[in-house]
Amino acid sequence: MSALRDRIHELAALPANWDSHGAKPITPAATGAALALAPHLGPEWHVYPRANGGLMFERGDYDDVMVEPDGSLSVTLEGLTVGHVRRVLEVADA
Repeated sequence: MSALRDRIHELAALPANWDSHGAKPITPAATGAALALAPHLGPEWHVYPRANGGLMFERGDYDDVMVEPDGSLSVTLEGLTVGHVRRVLEVADA
C-alpha cells in the first residue's frame, strides 16, 4: 500500500474533535473518494484532514484537491479552479 493510502487510513481513524476545536471525524464518503483518487496522484502529493469531515490533497503551494464530506471533489491546479466534481471517476477519466 502506498504512503498516501496509508495516511488516508490513518486520518480516517481520527476521532471527533481531533483538532480540539470541534472538528468532525473524516466521513466514510470522503475516505472512499480519497482512496479512489490516491492511485492517480504522484508521490509529491500530501493529504491532510479538514475540520468539516473531508480531506485535502496538496501539491506545492497552488495545487489542491478538496475531498468534501459527501465524497465530491473541488480541484485547483496552479491557482486555476478546475471545478466541483461529483465523482472521482470523472476526474480519473479526464
